[in-house]
Amino acid sequence: MKKKNKVLITSVVAIGIAAGSYFAFAGGGSEVAMAYSGYKVTEKQIENAQKFGGEVIPNGIETISFDPTKGTYELAVKKGDEVKKGQLLFKYNDPTAKQGVTEAEMQKKIAQKEVTLFQKQIDAAKQKLQKDKNAGLPAEALKASEVEVQQLESQLEMKKFEVEKSDEMIKAAKEKVNTLSVTSPADGVIDDIVKTADEKTGMSGITLRHAGPFKVKGQLSEYELASMKVGQEVTVSSKTVAGKTWTGKVTEIGSTPLKSMDENKTVSNYQFTVTLDNSEELQNGFHVYVTSKSGEATGTIVPKSSIVKKGDKNIVFVVKDGKAKEQAVTVEFETDSEAKVSGVKKGEQIISKPEKDLKDGMEVVAR
Repeated sequence: MKKKNKVLITSVVAIGIAAGSYFAFAGGGSEVAMAYSGYKVTEKQIENAQKFGGEVIPNGIETISFDPTKGTYELAVKKGDEVKKGQLLFKYNDPTAKQGVTEAEMQKKIAQKEVTLFQKQIDAAKQKLQKDKNAGLPAEALKASEVEVQQLESQLEMKKFEVEKSDEMIKAAKEKVNTLSVTSPADGVIDDIVKTADEKTGMSGITLRHAGPFKVKGQLSEYELASMKVGQEVTVSSKTVAGKTWTGKVTEIGSTPLKSMDENKTVSNYQFTVTLDNSEELQNGFHVYVTSKSGEATGTIVPKSSIVKKGDKNIVFVVKDGKAKEQAVTVEFETDSEAKVSGVKKGEQIISKPEKDLKDGMEVVAR
């Protein structure tokens, strides 16, 4: 019986000692350091930019239609030709218009010959009148010669009027002929020639792509309108031509929403146009990205995720001697992911994404 009691007491004491040792060890250890992801404060430039999809389009494009009421025509150009403003594109075949010029010119020549003839007759009549006066013929005899001169002069004026009238007829006939000649309204390239009327539009004619750098057209949602202004400089990039960018300016932003087949749409879209400074290596129809800047800043930069709102101020946690120290900062400029701040220095180590329970002075260890 005594032996049993001894064994029991010894076991209880041993368990007690073990338990005491455990609690003493657990309670006496140091605080566990919080792991963190760090960021070394840098100085650089950041910018606010948005990307929009777009499509390369010609600098300008227009169709010079064939007029079927003017009859047949003769082309002076072919698809792919480069043309200058005023260069002949095609001419209508209208024999009556050309005949009108010829007839008017013939009438003028006849009238001019008659003017010359009457002028000679007048000169001869005047010489005879002067000769009769010198011969001392009576006034009655001279009267007939004077009447003849007056009649000839009157006829001469009529023929001169016919010459002037012929000039007007020639001018009108030539203007009609000129309407048969259709010239290019601008420098450019012949993009297409449709000789037979299109089934959908019923139109036929020459499509002229204007010379000059390409443009880019794209769409903005009603929420994005404020991020782009007419006159704003933008950068254009293309997946097709890797590693190259083009510059340009926004030249137009539509004020009327684009039509949509979706009856349930809740957001309106507006078209914008960018005129490029140059378009080397780009092709009509390429799909591109238009990058619009809304601001930029250079200075001390930190991740926005490192900034914590505390009361009415912003703070970051600077790591010093293995501890997190609160440091107030002033945000001067920000993008979606970064911010330019004052209050920290280049090279300082901060916590890029502080935990909610992180406190000033807590021990931390880098992950």
